[in-house]
Amino acid sequence: NNYSFTDEKNSNGCIYIVRDPRNTITSIMNHYEHDYKEAIDWMLNKNGFLIKKNEEQFYRFQFLSSWQNHYKSWVNNKKFPVLIVKYENLQINPLEELEKVINFLIKVSKLKTVFNKEKAIKVIESCSFENLKKKEKEEGFREQATGQKSGKKIPFFNLGKENNWRKIIPENMKIKLNEVFDEDIKYWGYDA
Repeated sequence: NNYSFTDEKNSNGCIYIVRDPRNTITSIMNHYEHDYKEAIDWMLNKNGFLIKKNEEQFYRFQFLSSWQNHYKSWVNNKKFPVLIVKYENLQINPLEELEKVINFLIKVSKLKTVFNKEKAIKVIESCSFENLKKKEKEEGFREQATGQKSGKKIPFFNLGKENNWRKIIPENMKIKLNEVFDEDIKYWGYDA
């Protein structure tokens, strides 16, 4: 509605991570206990939002809009620098992507430091999907949801590299998702 979420007065920059919508949908299905139709509707909802209640009974509201409007609002932002990172590139070449992120942070924050490859490698190792999944299982994870349908804790670290839409989404849904997100798939250079 032409209202800015943030501006150059309170933002040095933004790191926006985008993910193939066909893989995003399986994460949404897991996190919110949605079926395919509910997940697609959620991703297409131009009035979409998140609301979360904490222990003190306070609510946090976060407007999202649709998946497409959300990424476009950040990609088209001209008020401050935005670094776009493809989620898939983080999996393929984490060191190169982390270097881009750190150098972006150094630049927009005007830090007097340089990228440290050895530290970056340690960060990547300690933040591996396997390590985080294990840690969630042993200690819990703040972003872990409780299912509204099941009432059970839903693992946040669910499929990792196994989340491959080509292998896990039924054929009829692949066709539907490719139709619904056709423009976005082409824009981001994802294979159909």
